[in-house]
Amino acid sequence: MDIDSIIPTRTPQEERFLDDILEDEDDVDESDLSVDSWEKCMDAGYKVFFQDMHDEDVAARQKQAEASEAATGDGIEVCEQSIQLGDVMQLLKRTMIVMRTVDKKVDQLDGRLVLLEEFVKEAQAKAAEEEAPTQGKAKKHKRRKK
Repeated sequence: MDIDSIIPTRTPQEERFLDDILEDEDDVDESDLSVDSWEKCMDAGYKVFFQDMHDEDVAARQKQAEASEAATGDGIEVCEQSIQLGDVMQLLKRTMIVMRTVDKKVDQLDGRLVLLEEFVKEAQAKAAEEEAPTQGKAKKHKRRKK
């Protein structure tokens, strides 16, 4: 039994989606600028003056295709995605640690803010009590003048 992926899937839809994403791509048909330009000139009817360069470019393209097929053909694959997944998981763990720290700081600030709000309410109440008698006297003085 082969292990297709280390990414857990919960539903068949997720499994199919993961298979589509991780599907091996055949890059043999991928365009190569130098070979394609040679072939384009030849198709247009131009004569190739540098036949040896043309042959080298075509041979290099075939060697690249053979090398990629040989690397995947022996069953040993370098899983770049799993390395990236590991990096992402480490970053996620660090982010969670930082988020917990931020959450603790916010809780501490919330506690301080509650104390500050209580202090402000008490100060406003004292100020209102002190102003109430002085406002009453000011109203009495204004009424007497009339």
